[in-house]
Amino acid sequence: MLDVLVTGFGPFPGVDANPTGIVMKRLQQRPGNGLWNLHAHTLPTEYESASMRITALLRRIEPDVCICFGVAGPGPIRLERLARNETTADCPDNAGDLRLGAIEAQGPPSYPSTLPLDAIGEALRRAGYAVELSDDAGGYVCNHTFYVARHVVETFAPSVSCGLVHFPPITDASTSIDRLVTAAETVIEAAVRQHLW
Repeated sequence: MLDVLVTGFGPFPGVDANPTGIVMKRLQQRPGNGLWNLHAHTLPTEYESASMRITALLRRIEPDVCICFGVAGPGPIRLERLARNETTADCPDNAGDLRLGAIEAQGPPSYPSTLPLDAIGEALRRAGYAVELSDDAGGYVCNHTFYVARHVVETFAPSVSCGLVHFPPITDASTSIDRLVTAAETVIEAAVRQHLW
């Protein structure tokens, strides 16, 4: 059985109820299905704390697959292809920390996702979700955490499949929590099956 680490985020200014944090609570009640052990955690929307938590979780769990979930603007589910070594958001995080510039001073400009994005996208579309590939994971805590996770994986466990998926906010029936939980499970299953093959 594989170990799968999935993370979401708590609320932040402008997003009073972060759907990814709610999805993580639901996933905590579904620890696995015979193919994987699922470890679901909600990270604070804070640069320092999220970095420390994702690093600690990766080192403690030593997962085979790590999927970070974040929330972006309305639209399709976004499969992020790149984690950029740059924070550009002009608003502070929940701890009041405003960061601009490189995330890792000695790190590369970007890391590619190592999730099987084509397989994940195909599985989501078959399940009725709108999906797009994206090369811009934003300049806030989502991209920051994605980059830190990839940096840790690249340094200590390069065989781990690791990436970021952006969900839309909950705005109508097409993006209900139930729909997002099913989407998350679809992403996980596609990533695990590709990893096993």
